[in-house]
Amino acid sequence: MFCRISLAVFAALLLAGCGREAPEPAAEAETPSPMPELWSRMNNLYMTGQTNDMLRVLEDAFAAPEFADHRGEILRQEVQLLLFLKREDQARTLFTDTLAENPDAAADAFPALANHYLQQKDYEGLDAWLLSLEADGVPDSMRPTFLSYRLEVKRALGDVDALLALLPECIEAYPGRQAVGIIAGPLNALIGAKQFDALDRALDLLSARYPAEPGIGPLTARLRIHAFLARDRLDEAAEHLEASLQLLNDAERARLLDALIRAAVRVDRTDLAERACNEALDRAEPGSRVFSTAARHTVDLAREAGDPQAVQSRFASLVEHRLPPGELTRILDDVFYFVVEKGDIATISALLADAEKVNARVTSEADRGRLATLLLDASFLIEDFDRALAILEAGVPDRDESWHAMLIPKVKAHRAMAAGNPEEAVREFRVFMEQVAAVPAGFPDPLTGDTVSRESILGLNAMRIAELWDEAGDPAKAAAAREEALAYYREALESSEAGSDAYNEIQKKITELEAAAAPAESPSGDDAPSAHKTP
Repeated sequence: MFCRISLAVFAALLLAGCGREAPEPAAEAETPSPMPELWSRMNNLYMTGQTNDMLRVLEDAFAAPEFADHRGEILRQEVQLLLFLKREDQARTLFTDTLAENPDAAADAFPALANHYLQQKDYEGLDAWLLSLEADGVPDSMRPTFLSYRLEVKRALGDVDALLALLPECIEAYPGRQAVGIIAGPLNALIGAKQFDALDRALDLLSARYPAEPGIGPLTARLRIHAFLARDRLDEAAEHLEASLQLLNDAERARLLDALIRAAVRVDRTDLAERACNEALDRAEPGSRVFSTAARHTVDLAREAGDPQAVQSRFASLVEHRLPPGELTRILDDVFYFVVEKGDIATISALLADAEKVNARVTSEADRGRLATLLLDASFLIEDFDRALAILEAGVPDRDESWHAMLIPKVKAHRAMAAGNPEEAVREFRVFMEQVAAVPAGFPDPLTGDTVSRESILGLNAMRIAELWDEAGDPAKAAAAREEALAYYREALESSEAGSDAYNEIQKKITELEAAAAPAESPSGDDAPSAHKTP
């Protein structure tokens, strides 16, 4: 109950500062708004359950001169509070009385009452109330909204003839794009309610009577396409989109293309989705929203098909089309780890070359940082450690010194391993482990996103060191490193959830290490030498 009333009564207060830019500093002579203090008083009364006092405060504020510019907002909150308290008659009376004296304020509060009827599904009641308002005269400031609700209630009642009769009234009273704002919502609702026959009749009427009216042509085109999509008549939707291109602007075409492709994927019509992408990429300008939408989907379709080579090939084509680097970065970010996980070395290497081309063009610091991370991961995975080290030594944006200090020895260690220098690799792994030990939390696995515990990472690297000492011909140091790894993994096991994938993997490592440390049995008896004993 408290959440509901706070959202209704204090909407204006809660919206302040939510997702909006800070206002420009007010001039010294400007009078500060009285609204924050009013909402603060309302909030205090609400917290103590004094709803009657809340109503009194709103009534007093409505009458006060200093709130003259905020009367519509105040009335709307008062009506919403009365409706919440189930005092509907009082809310209607308050609205009707205000309508006669202050029509502009009443216009602001009108949707609160109309929506209340809709939420209660009292369509007959809303229809009757709207007719009564019509009889008494609807002020000009309220009439566009009033007409939109009249259309909506006729739609909800299934009175198609009445809805069709209202459309000309709306368009002729408010020519052009204002009419679109009035009729678009109720006509869209016909699609959601699957009232397709009614929608077809309405669109036929609009197309026949108002073919040149600004905004009406694009509206009818959009609605027809969405209706085809809602009925899974995708080929007709695609054809109508093609036929309506001249009516629609770039943003509208992009949104409809996106809806068409998503619908096609949903019903396994990837052939249509691929065709729509290819046609858009062939025709649209690379800087347009249509091109960007098709670009994103064409790469995603290849990923959904499980084809890493096609992902790389299509991404490379987009790089050559000079798609904006920020968009290329976002597409690459979506598909990079898929290619890394599913592709071969040649495909990963090709994607790495594509990413470097994008990296040469980016201007955003955030994009540069994300690309550097992807380039680093790809270089590491294809064992191009010189490249990985160069990226780290140049510095990855948005990463601190400790992150660089941790990764540089890790890359150096792997480079030394690849060069066949085990002792240098051990030294670098030890530096890396010192850095890891200083971090209390674990680290995300770039492929799975799962957090790997600090102790698991230390255990894994101790195992690597053991293998390196084996390679260097020092079994005593190798055995000591395995004991160290075993201790780390046992500690990691204690903090893992029993039965989880991480738990099972750690248990597997422990079993492997214990088997390596156990004396090997010999046919000659217990005194036979073991490969795991220190000479």
